Amino acid sequence: MRVREIYQELETALNDAGVRVYTKPGANIETPAVIIAPPGMTWEQYFDEPSGMSFILAAVVKVQDNMLESFWTLIDQIKEAVENNTNGVIVDAVPSYIEVNNATLPCYEISVEF
Repeated sequence: MRVREIYQELETALNDAGVRVYTKPGANIETPAVIIAPPGMTWEQYFDEPSGMSFILAAVVKVQDNMLESFWTLIDQIKEAVENNTNGVIVDAVPSYIEVNNATLPCYEISVEF
């Protein structure tokens, strides 16, 4: 698996699905959005390329009355983009918080495996 190609495939799939995507730490985030973290990688043998990758996508929304509805919409967009336009599989989504723009915002940490 080529790391750069998989990363680009994931970013493109999310962008094409209408999801606001950020890949640079410290970017000025406008929510709702997804932040793609660098992948965890595994090697089963001594190959140049990893045999598997796991990405954490932070699905971020702002605190508001319809926050849960915003999460469900964003998660559905992410799920559709990953399942229909990549070879990745979503394995879980865990609620959390993330520091963004000097504020702590709610997020879901979505694990995507390739």
